[in-house]
Amino acid sequence: MYKIFLKTTLFIIIFCAFINKANAQFKILEDLKKTGEQILKEQEQDKTKEKSTKPAPSAPATPPAKTQQDTKPTPPAPAKAPEKPAQVVKQTPFSKSFRMMCTYTGNNRVQQFTYAVEGKNFILNGFNIELGVQTGGMLALRQGTSNIVKLENNQSGIIQNIMVDFDKLKADQQIMPLNVTLIGVCQKLN
Repeated sequence: MYKIFLKTTLFIIIFCAFINKANAQFKILEDLKKTGEQILKEQEQDKTKEKSTKPAPSAPATPPAKTQQDTKPTPPAPAKAPEKPAQVVKQTPFSKSFRMMCTYTGNNRVQQFTYAVEGKNFILNGFNIELGVQTGGMLALRQGTSNIVKLENNQSGIIQNIMVDFDKLKADQQIMPLNVTLIGVCQKLN
């Protein structure tokens, strides 16, 4: 009788730990579900706040009279390094449009994502991401000429890799810090 009690207790403890981990996984997915537009708006608001908090430059003081030692030509200021352009990878556009909706379930929660491709655009829940161009921490790449798109979402320190196969109607999500893989049940949309 005592052995059955210990086994049951151990099972309950392991089951509760599994439920807590599943809750944490879906909490992170909800945070990642923010559209890129919202994140870009937040970044723009942060930039405008930084500009408004900078003190106004004070009027420059009049320079002192030049002496013979000061008449040497000043060396030119070093050239600024050009701004780093967005990462661009050459991609083959899709000749045909595809759309599908995938459902991810776990621990009494259901999440749905819609995926689509049109030409050189990968569309995630209505947000356009040009294939091969990094936008707001997201980079979508087509795998050769197949109908597979891999999206890396690297926002706020959490890396989410999404692989979408429009031929096999499947999508997988991997959340790197947690080593979690979610497999979606997908259906084609017209």
